[in-house]
Amino acid sequence: MIDSDKKEVIVKVVNAAKKSQNIQVNLKGGKVKSKGDLIVLSSEKLEDLNSFDEPNKISPKELEIYSKKGIVSVTLDPYSFSILKFKMN
Repeated sequence: MIDSDKKEVIVKVVNAAKKSQNIQVNLKGGKVKSKGDLIVLSSEKLEDLNSFDEPNKISPKELEIYSKKGIVSVTLDPYSFSILKFKMN
């Protein structure tokens, strides 16, 4: 997805498996900067949710990620939803 207002390429990925998954995302056509952001929501169990007792059981983690010649390699956590964001050149 391209956010024209923010000039960003955004990729959303779900890992519904109980094991980590290694993926590569090809952003060559998007002409993106090499540094991007990774936002991850994950939990140890698929059934986990936030509650009044544990309001932050599932909370976003933000990390920096890098593309090399438009290719991004990411290890997706088990039971996770990840958002990759890269500014366009």
